Amino acid sequence: ASDCQINTIANATCVVDSITTFNLWKDPRATPLKTGDRQQYGLNVSGGTEAVNYFVALEQESTTGTIGLPRFEQDRFARQGIPVKEAWLDPNTFQRFSLRSNITLRPSAKLTVPVNSYFLSSQQRAPQDGNNTTGLGSHAFGGAGTRLRTLTAGGTDSLYGYRQFTPGDIFQQFAGIDLQRWIGSISPTWTPTSWLAARGNAGLDYSAESFDNICLRDECPNFGQNRLGFKNTSRTRQFQWTADWSATASFRPLAWLSTRTTAGFQFVHRQDDAYSANAAQLPPGGITISQGAVPSVSEGTTVSKTAGIFVEQNFQVRDLVDVVASVRGDQNSAFGKNFGTAYYPRAGVSYRISEEDWFPLADKINQLRLRTSWGQAGIRPGTTAALQFFGSNVYRDNNADLPGLIYQTLGNANLRPETVTEVEGGMDLGLFNDRLTTSVTYYSKKSSDAIVNQPLAPSIGTGSTTRAANIGSIRNWGWEYLVTARPVQRELFRWDVTLNGSRNSNEILDLGNLPPGTGTSRNVVGYPINSVWDRPYTFADANGNGMIEIAEVNGDSTMRFLGYSIPRTELSIQNGFDLLKDGQLRFTFLVDGKFGGLLNNTTERFRCATRLNSQERIDPKAPLDRQARCAAFQKPGVLSTNAGFFEPTDYWRLRELAVTWRIPQGLVTRLPRVQNGTITLSGRNLKLWSDFTGVDPETTASVGNIQDEFQITPPLQTWTLRFNLGF
Repeated sequence: ASDCQINTIANATCVVDSITTFNLWKDPRATPLKTGDRQQYGLNVSGGTEAVNYFVALEQESTTGTIGLPRFEQDRFARQGIPVKEAWLDPNTFQRFSLRSNITLRPSAKLTVPVNSYFLSSQQRAPQDGNNTTGLGSHAFGGAGTRLRTLTAGGTDSLYGYRQFTPGDIFQQFAGIDLQRWIGSISPTWTPTSWLAARGNAGLDYSAESFDNICLRDECPNFGQNRLGFKNTSRTRQFQWTADWSATASFRPLAWLSTRTTAGFQFVHRQDDAYSANAAQLPPGGITISQGAVPSVSEGTTVSKTAGIFVEQNFQVRDLVDVVASVRGDQNSAFGKNFGTAYYPRAGVSYRISEEDWFPLADKINQLRLRTSWGQAGIRPGTTAALQFFGSNVYRDNNADLPGLIYQTLGNANLRPETVTEVEGGMDLGLFNDRLTTSVTYYSKKSSDAIVNQPLAPSIGTGSTTRAANIGSIRNWGWEYLVTARPVQRELFRWDVTLNGSRNSNEILDLGNLPPGTGTSRNVVGYPINSVWDRPYTFADANGNGMIEIAEVNGDSTMRFLGYSIPRTELSIQNGFDLLKDGQLRFTFLVDGKFGGLLNNTTERFRCATRLNSQERIDPKAPLDRQARCAAFQKPGVLSTNAGFFEPTDYWRLRELAVTWRIPQGLVTRLPRVQNGTITLSGRNLKLWSDFTGVDPETTASVGNIQDEFQITPPLQTWTLRFNLGF
């Protein structure tokens, strides 16, 4: 027996006797999906006196994911007498504990000293997935449309629809992350006089993360040398110290004019330490790096420092017009040594015109504020982008090998930050006593001195073929809007609506004469960042046999611009309904969507091109447009095109549905010491409306500089029952 394909069916070299389909995700014995659970408990306490008050909050979370060992794999291990480990049964778990404490000291009426601390401890275990040869998605999406096929001819254990490796072996590879993080700060404020106020802040953000990836000997998928055993361990520590101080002087020199002047400084020091150790070929029972036959180690440290000063002047005219102007100066350790200080000015004005005595329609328009601003900000280079690095090498002199140095990276002593200049304008409008409000903003940003990796001539002899340089320019512009409405306001029924959205466009203005590249993701002057390019094609069932053959697809010889690689438009609509007296029962539902971008359906492309298990390659009854995109990709050489697998990401999703009951006072107080309480039932990701032919338009992973859908599990549907009690 052999597997027919549309081309072999069309030329009569393969005769179809049957077409089988098998969806392992929905088969009760084969599916790795199960119902996960999440438990979260929280407790917070607050109190104190006028001189000292406190707030303490604890939270504990435990989550077991929706991926588990299928039933057929549990039966296989039982037949083979292999004990099943807990990590194989539940390869996706998450534990988190956090403790937050805030203490506010008031030694005097003029001095307040908040002291804040936050500690987080989390442990996560995740299975191999995504763009990974030994990952779950690679084999769950890539198998034949039957559960009967075995790995080898005459084999005894069915693959149950998986391609090559089954979950029992995939889940034996352990990947875990352990994170410990502490954030502490002290933020005193001092008001020595009625016109002067000063504030300071000093803090530390420290995190320590460990990552372990291990396959014990004779476990895991039989790929490469995995079953000989290996262990990869990395340890990272991040320290970020911050200190800032500012003082504000406020005056009212005239009855119609008030002023506020603020000046200050900020210092940020960040250090990242990373250590990695790996070992291959572990002995039986070996679990440590030192037991591996082929060890390797590496370490690295990066340090970044930023120091900045700023001054800001505010004027308020007639308590209606606000004018602000400021300038900030920054120095950063990532700047090239020939660059000094970056300065960023800013100015803005707003006018509450509705508060003018002469303003018409005051009975209907209770608020109208017009605003505009202009300003600059910076994006620093990568931590080490400006530095030269050298590597060791050996050169020949006088018939002897001598040690020497060569450039690894050339560096750029003139490297400076990107400068983003933004102009925006908008208005805030309130109608009918804020029964209807809206906020609309238009913005236009231009990035100059954009940092681009500039190719270097091979004759320079560096290990790196590029260096960072300020040769680019990019423009972004768009709209942001927010609308709230309260259509119905009655004693026993209230309805509120919130609409939030944005629309963004961008264009590359300059790339320093760099070539645009040759791939499907390109940066081309006059087009969007990371725009999508490929060869469009046309098709027709010329012979009328109901199938699209490779020869019936005609592709363009030139790569064309297809669209944006990210959605341009985002929109969310939330409705809320309050029922009973004082809104004792509240229903909310949120719908959101994204539109105007293209997503590479790489999962289906792989099923067409290499897995040979897609309907559009096998089934003559598949829609012709889907047969055509598969055939277009199979065309030889430069005639092959991926254009049909770039699909619009447009979708609507019922993001959340929730109902909250505020327990009546007479009922909740029957519990000892309880003063109030609520019960909330909510669901997320409940329904999707989309024409996307992949798993889910939000099932994306980063591939290069763009997102694609490639063998990733989609957003989870969750239901949560939450109890809040106040004592």
